[in-house]
Amino acid sequence: MLGVAIYAVICLALVQYGYLRVTAPAFNFLLGVWAAGFLGLLLADDTTGRFDRGNLTLTKAVWCNLGVVATALLVPHPVRLLLLVVPLLGILYAALHLLRQQMFVVAAVTLLSYLLGALIVSRFGGADLQFEVLLALAFTAMVVAMALMAAEVTALRAAFERRRDALNKAMEQLADLAMRDELTGL
Repeated sequence: MLGVAIYAVICLALVQYGYLRVTAPAFNFLLGVWAAGFLGLLLADDTTGRFDRGNLTLTKAVWCNLGVVATALLVPHPVRLLLLVVPLLGILYAALHLLRQQMFVVAAVTLLSYLLGALIVSRFGGADLQFEVLLALAFTAMVVAMALMAAEVTALRAAFERRRDALNKAMEQLADLAMRDELTGL
């Protein structure tokens, strides 16, 4: 909720300074993205309990990245570049809490939503096509690079968890040996 509140303040500042193009269709689009994400959060089947601990789940990661990408598509180019950094951090953060395949889903959905949105903006928004193509290529390269780095982070996290589990098992065995007589078993 804090993240959504900060995002709302940023959007209000962008509107106040004239950087966010808020036409009725654009507002409805943004509202739809955020409402769909909120509905997804409510309906998410999270049997692992990760949602209750406040960690970033797949639904949260996709929702947040889609919302920021949708907002980035509605602002002028210089501000768009700044906003497109946020989904990259979302991909990296997803690597800390999700499985590798889930992190790749977040990266793919982020990239595809931006490419589709950029196509729509170029087609109907009268944007500079050359700049949009260059920005799409750069964003694609950044998302791929971030996904590869995040995959390494995910692998390191998984290795750490395996080592922690092995250490916990060894500690249990050591505690058992310290408490039990080896000869009598008492």
